Amino acid sequence: MAMLFGRVWSDPTIRKTAFNATVCNFELVTSVLQRDRYEVSYHSIAAFGNLAEILKAKARLGDQIYVSGRIVYRKWTDQKGNPQTKVEVIADLVKFDGGVG
Repeated sequence: MAMLFGRVWSDPTIRKTAFNATVCNFELVTSVLQRDRYEVSYHSIAAFGNLAEILKAKARLGDQIYVSGRIVYRKWTDQKGNPQTKVEVIADLVKFDGGVG
């Protein structure tokens, strides 16, 4: 389970999967104060169904939001034969401006 509070780093994009499910993808940036400086991390977020539609309609670059969901590790080989990996949070709950999405 992942719980993140940060800012939307990229405008959400929406698409349909091969099974006609709606998915919304965006990047979230978080920061933690470490001694005398901030440590910044970037997170890939995906949401499905109604939550995807809400995020596409409401979330904008720079918005401060809370995301709760599960962590997924993906591995694949690209077209050139190079191994690729990606860590992504599949959102179950999103709160922004004090409301729940």
